[in-house]
Amino acid sequence: MPQAREQSSESKVAAKGDGSTGLSASDVIGLLSALDAHSIVAITDRRGVITYANPLFCRISGYPAEDLLGQDHRILNSGIHSRRYMRDMWRSIFRGEVWHGEFCNRARNGDLYWVKSTIVPVQGEDGKPSAFVSLRTDVTELKRVQAELARSESRFRRLFEVSSDALLLLDVDQGCFVDANDAAARMLGYTRGEDVAGRRPESLSPVLQECGETSASKARRMIDAAMQQGSHRFEWLHCSDRRAPFPVEVLLTPITLDGERLQFVTWRDISLQREHQQWTRISSGVLDGIARGQSLPTLLGPLFDFACDRHAGLGLVLLRRAAASLKPSVVLCRSIDPTLLSGFVKAGDALPPCPLLGDLGCAVSCPGEIDCALYRRLRERGQIEVVRLDGGSAGRASLLLALPDGESGRPEMLGATPWQLWLDLLRLALDNEDAREQQALSQAMFESTAEGIVVCDPDGRVLRANQAMLRMLGIKGDQNLIGADSETWFDDHPQVALDLHKALQRNGNWVGERRLARAGRDPATWLCAASLVGQDLAHQRVMIFTDVTEQRQQRERIEHLAFYDPLTRLPNRSLLVERLEQNVLVAQREAGELALLYLDLDRFKEVNDSCGHAVGDEVLTAIAARLRKAARGHLLARMGGDEFMVLVDHARHSELVELAAGLIEVLRQPVLLASRSFSLHASVGISLFPSDAGTADELMKHADIAMYQAKRSGSGSCFYSTELGSSLDRRLLLAERLKRAMREHRLRLHYQPQVDLRSGRLAGAEALLRWQEPDIGWVAPSEFIKVAESSGLMVELGDFVIDTACRQLRAWLDQGLAEDLRVSVNLSPLQLAVADFQQRLQHLLDEHALPNSSLELELTESSLVADPEAAIELFEGLAQMGTTLAIDDFGTGYSSLSYLKRFPASRLKIDRSFVVDMLSAGNDAVIVETIVAMARALRLETVAEGVEQPAQAKRLAELGCTYAQGYLYAAALNAEAFARDWLKGGQDLPTGGVPRAGLKMTGLL
Repeated sequence: MPQAREQSSESKVAAKGDGSTGLSASDVIGLLSALDAHSIVAITDRRGVITYANPLFCRISGYPAEDLLGQDHRILNSGIHSRRYMRDMWRSIFRGEVWHGEFCNRARNGDLYWVKSTIVPVQGEDGKPSAFVSLRTDVTELKRVQAELARSESRFRRLFEVSSDALLLLDVDQGCFVDANDAAARMLGYTRGEDVAGRRPESLSPVLQECGETSASKARRMIDAAMQQGSHRFEWLHCSDRRAPFPVEVLLTPITLDGERLQFVTWRDISLQREHQQWTRISSGVLDGIARGQSLPTLLGPLFDFACDRHAGLGLVLLRRAAASLKPSVVLCRSIDPTLLSGFVKAGDALPPCPLLGDLGCAVSCPGEIDCALYRRLRERGQIEVVRLDGGSAGRASLLLALPDGESGRPEMLGATPWQLWLDLLRLALDNEDAREQQALSQAMFESTAEGIVVCDPDGRVLRANQAMLRMLGIKGDQNLIGADSETWFDDHPQVALDLHKALQRNGNWVGERRLARAGRDPATWLCAASLVGQDLAHQRVMIFTDVTEQRQQRERIEHLAFYDPLTRLPNRSLLVERLEQNVLVAQREAGELALLYLDLDRFKEVNDSCGHAVGDEVLTAIAARLRKAARGHLLARMGGDEFMVLVDHARHSELVELAAGLIEVLRQPVLLASRSFSLHASVGISLFPSDAGTADELMKHADIAMYQAKRSGSGSCFYSTELGSSLDRRLLLAERLKRAMREHRLRLHYQPQVDLRSGRLAGAEALLRWQEPDIGWVAPSEFIKVAESSGLMVELGDFVIDTACRQLRAWLDQGLAEDLRVSVNLSPLQLAVADFQQRLQHLLDEHALPNSSLELELTESSLVADPEAAIELFEGLAQMGTTLAIDDFGTGYSSLSYLKRFPASRLKIDRSFVVDMLSAGNDAVIVETIVAMARALRLETVAEGVEQPAQAKRLAELGCTYAQGYLYAAALNAEAFARDWLKGGQDLPTGGVPRAGLKMTGLL
């Protein structure tokens, strides 16, 4: 380390030069021999003539030694330093004192460079300095960085001060503002930023925030959130002694200045935005209420509240005369003393009560006098303005405004909302109410029924028709209808008219649907109720028509939804099952053959988990379109999720193979959505009727089994066979055996060591579950874990692993072993879904008297992104407990770095599939390097799995990987073997992770 040696030598010189006598010649010779190769050294005589310059001095100055020797030291002068600075330096060293300082020199090519210099006088025979030794350190780059930092800080300060945005600096540890610009001060009603500096956020805020939390508590929580997340945006309620509470949007961004932890704060006043949003909600609510026919008090209540909230002291009374009444009534009042209206209310009045007047209970009487009388009474209490709401209301409505003291005339603004805009919306609601009432009256006056009614003679010729019938037929005036043959209106099947005639002759009535042809429009469907009336039943036929076109279309849409998938427009499970059952019956009757292909998309769930269901739906839609073309006209149905079925009649074996290959092939091309590409694969299972199954249910079940076999084998497609049925039987057998093994405590944990690649010592162990049955031998974890998940045993099995690992670790600690050992256990997502998982984990650790840090929890990255927000919340709680968290099999799933950086994990485990070929496969090597580099950037440790060769361990150590595990060190060992080989005596490995000679290796069980 050259820099360290240089500093050490300079320290020696300084020690020699503390007095005023300087160095002797022998001291100089010793000093030069110690520093010459590592320091920038030059010697001048007492006149400043250079008598010695070492190679480093020549290199930095750009002069060869022969051009420097004999030259005055001012050949390097930059002209930057003042005469006084140079004079003080010469006076100091001529007094025999060691001088420390900085010089800016000019190199031979004209470039300036800075050096930190120590000048030591050399004592002559006369006791006076005869020469000066200059020891220098190049600080040019340091000066450049400092200058750039100063310029950056200056620019920041100028931007900070002149910005129109409210900007502040917050001390994280003290929790108070240390600086604020004038814009922030003005926002609070002050004039200068100094008025805000030194204040805490809660001192500039009400006691409680809008969420109900105290300002002090929320401020601390938001500051902590910003420190954890890198930045944090939220809404805050401010106030000051000069301004009422108002909302702002706050952005906190952590920074470090001069070693202090600060946060850069921006405020944005969102008062107008809030008001605009509220106005939008209210106006939308009024328009929606108009569409839904809400009553005026319900419709206009929020509108009146908005006006009174925005204009202090404003009171409103809405008077209106309904279309069916001569009496005006108080529809709505706000901010008006109800007792002022008491003289205009009578309990026995015929009009309905006005609920917003509370106990007053009924509408205003005194017709014709209400406006002036109420006006006079209100006028006595203050300024009153009357707004006549004419227009569509035909003068039937008035608005009384009680104005605050000192105001006259109508207000121009309600906060940030124009008064006229508010008034227009009120008029729109009143006009709509008038139109609605007029429409109701019109319908009551001119139409007794909404159904079309027509009276015909026995031959079906029209005698009379009501207006509704004319409208339904699109005819103006019944003169064009009388005498017409009613059957000419319809284009349905002739059998319908025949059925109608027979029913009337037989029963005297008929009900059914008729189809009406309409020129230039879609046909209409009418519900017809026909009957014969009169003394002679044969004389007149009365038919009542109701237009049920929309209902029929809706029914057809419902039927379509019942049998078709709304996303892909493919037949759904219900339709496929119905067709399959029908085809099976036909095939049984005609000795035919059927085939059912069951297609499942591989790992499609990860698309939904990582990209969202909206993207997943788009991918499914694109895939369905491809499969529809590849199905060759056969019935293709979506069974739900990412599963599809194809029903094939009379297909040979070779055709089915070709069809399955075609379905798989169309999915090989990536699905492109915007700028993203999704590569998906499928597995297809095929079952045949009658060779594989005798019923529709068996055919579907066996196709499902074949599909899962194709998925497990990776073959793409698979025909059902009896052997596959046996495989299903094995899974059922294992599920039953696993339950028994858990009851009888026959499951065991083995432990695989994890080695620190830096020190070569044991760093931890991963607990791995093992199961051996007397008659079937060892069962692979990959097999029985799936059985546990599918049979609902996973949570109980996971609790067993954690409890056993804790019990074993406690036993080792009691034996004086494993003092610093960390044991890792793998978690299933099913365990995390248990509501009290964290409490159960803490209970187990407490029960075995273990520190929380002794247990590490591992979960695969694919499981984390299934519900990232819930995983983050749970992991934060686990991290606060003190347990270590690790992400297993990293790089094999759909990763989201935006979520990864928020997971409070400590380690990433590099999947063994990348480690195995990292020395021979370029892509795997790059992936491993990338994972290690990314983990380092995120301050995470890394654990490489599957390390089997010393060269792999060495390369991983060079890359900066923290830990390793694999057969190179040991396979998973039972507790006794692990304690014997790794805990007793403390096994350790040399740096680089290569096993020492004689280290015992154990085979994997």
